[in-house]
Amino acid sequence: MKTGMTAEEKAFALELGAWIYESRQALKLSQTAIADVSGSCLNSVCRWESGLSMPNLVQYRRLRSFLRSGKTVAEFQPAGRAAVDRESAA
Repeated sequence: MKTGMTAEEKAFALELGAWIYESRQALKLSQTAIADVSGSCLNSVCRWESGLSMPNLVQYRRLRSFLRSGKTVAEFQPAGRAAVDRESAA
């Protein structure tokens, strides 16, 4: 992870974090759900929403795709991940 963001990067991180937070709230999702969808951890989502860091390109694309899709977390999860979740619940 890159440390020491420039002023422009920090402003963008804050704007992106606000978008993630507002989108998550509008969809009534937890930070854990966002972490699952983006393939990251809860701590990362918290840092993104706070503007302390930003998702990498893969995480951002998955997150953007999910938030714009109108699908539920279960519908959006890759088949492999859903299978693992079902096995864990058993």
